[in-house]
This record gives sequence, C-alpha cells and structure tokens, in this order.
Amino acid sequence: MVRLLRFAAVVALGGIATAGLSACAGDGAEGEVVSPSVSVVASPPPSVTPSPSVTPEEELLARIPENARIESFPSSVEFAMFFLGLYPRLFDKEPQTELFAFLAGPNCGFCTNALAGSAETVAAGAYSIGSEFAFDADSARGGLQEDGYWYVGLEFETTPAITFSSDGAQIDDAPASSGEVRLRLNWAGDHWVVDEIDFDFA
Repeated sequence: MVRLLRFAAVVALGGIATAGLSACAGDGAEGEVVSPSVSVVASPPPSVTPSPSVTPEEELLARIPENARIESFPSSVEFAMFFLGLYPRLFDKEPQTELFAFLAGPNCGFCTNALAGSAETVAAGAYSIGSEFAFDADSARGGLQEDGYWYVGLEFETTPAITFSSDGAQIDDAPASSGEVRLRLNWAGDHWVVDEIDFDFA
C-alpha cells in the first residue's frame, strides 16, 4: 500500500564556484618575412576553460543554502527548515531523493522510513502533492548539548496532502497538521547530518 505523504516544508538556495584558465599567444609561422616597418600581432588561440573538477558530494553540498552550512545554532535552524523542505520532493512525480539521502544519518529512523515510503510510492506508480511546512522561526530553541549533538525544536503547520495514482485519480489524502518538530543534528566538518527527527502533533 502506498505510504502517504504526512509531513513537509519550505526554503532553498545554493551556489557553486567555477575556475578559469588563460591561454598564451603563439609566435608567427616559421620562415615568415616581416618588414621592419610593419607591426605583426599574432592572434591568440581561443581561450580554454576546462570543466571544473567537482565531485558528486560537492555538487550536493552546493545545493544547501550558505547560511545553513555553518556550525552555529542559527545555521542549524536554517538547515532544519531546509532539510524538512526536501521531504515532500521525495513524493513528486519525479522524486528527488539524492540530497535527502546524503544528509540523512544512519541512525535517522524517520529518514529511513521516508526514503522507503518514496520507493514504495514510485513502485505503485503514485505521487503526492501538498503537505508543505510553514515554520515559526521565533519558536526555535535548542543548541549544542553535552552529548555532542545540536538540537533544534520548531513549531510548524502543514497544508493538506493528496496522493494520486499514475492516471491522476485521487487515492488518498492527509489532513493539515500542526505541532513541534525536533531534530538532532551532527556537524560533520563541512555540513550538517540529521541523526533523528521526532514530531509532536498538536
């Protein structure tokens, strides 16, 4: 049976750096006779800009907002909202799972279930829309704790979700919801990793 889309979120931006290479001009052809009174300028060959050597991991990291790539509490809050915003994309007609899976830690049961639900929905030829989160940023609380993890708590509301079959027929729905979501995050040196997520519904 298709797993219903129950949660979701908002936000996203990112950037990536590229590198360039300049070329040197060559000399004139050998044996060419040049009058001393004539100035000859050799046309330089077309400049070549090589494709930047970017790893798949760097491509994924570049999709995370810059303000969500710092080891600080404000950054952890931005990352939490960004990560949850990836959730509904798991259930699109063309699911986007790579970044969500990359940022999900091995202990994150919610993440594992979400990816399994996405695969099950694809196998059933279904997809979902809706269940977008709205966060109350002023409600954010948490920080770095003695266990080495960063904790983030946020109040949220979601819009209703509808699940469709491959022919566009509605096969299920989920109501709007609200409550508090709590995330346990680990700083992995250059990005956040989600260790676990819990929802407390109102």
